[in-house]
Amino acid sequence: MDGDTVEVSDCLYDFTAEVEMSDPCGITTYLYELYEISDPKNVDLVDFYQSPKLKNSETAFAVDIEDLKVGNYKLKVIVTDACGNDGECFYYFTTKAVKKPTAITITSITARLNPSVIASRLN
Repeated sequence: MDGDTVEVSDCLYDFTAEVEMSDPCGITTYLYELYEISDPKNVDLVDFYQSPKLKNSETAFAVDIEDLKVGNYKLKVIVTDACGNDGECFYYFTTKAVKKPTAITITSITARLNPSVIASRLN
């Protein structure tokens, strides 16, 4: 499944996703891996998590990753059921900074006065 472009007002983005999972045998483990894929020649693993063996049949989990930089990402999720079968899915998204830089204009000018020059002009 493909995601959208996330427009961020800062240079960093906090990513949150709710992943739903189901299987008649029951889910026993899950894992996720998040890759930064802007440069296909230099794919970077940003974050990952491997769950311990689940005691209850969970149907969802959250992925929370802070401070992602602007770029293209791929989230890979793998779930394993009690029968030993694996299922996986992928989610692609892009973060894009849209806030323009703010220019600050100086509104006053301070000049240093030289007392000897002032005295010579007064005379």
